[in-house]
Amino acid sequence: MRNSVSTLAICSLLLVGLTPAQAANKAIAAAPAADSASAAAAAADRAISRMTGDELAAILKEEGYVAKVEKPSVVSMKIEGYKTLLLIADDHESLQAYAAFKSSKATLQRINEWNKGKRYSRAYIDKDGDPVIELDLDLVGGVQKERIADFIRTVVMSVPPFAKEFLNAD
Repeated sequence: MRNSVSTLAICSLLLVGLTPAQAANKAIAAAPAADSASAAAAAADRAISRMTGDELAAILKEEGYVAKVEKPSVVSMKIEGYKTLLLIADDHESLQAYAAFKSSKATLQRINEWNKGKRYSRAYIDKDGDPVIELDLDLVGGVQKERIADFIRTVVMSVPPFAKEFLNAD
């Protein structure tokens, strides 16, 4: 394809009145710029198998969320006013979304019903008797940035209903 693009570029330059040698030199000079654009596109599509807090915060910001790096492996964000932590594993090869709520209204039966009806999250009652929701993303083997953005969207769609369910429990 590079040859056909170069040939097309040379023909175009010939049409604007350059000599064949001038046209060839301009086409060759333009080729690295096209290669740079291809390299940038490839970098954007690279598989991500390890993550830092700063990298995660950058992805969140690109997706339009406000994120704060609390610690190198902890990024926080508010989802409809509910604080949610995004925790990066010590080996940097997985992410976990974590949101806990102070409520004495959560029961094991209600938590089990929540888990039964949900596919991508899990809930439990912590040692203080408060409801917790978690979601995980494994990065081993590599994922695209879009997969991380999709994970964040799943978190954003999961936390508010969970909070409403267990903060307003009867």
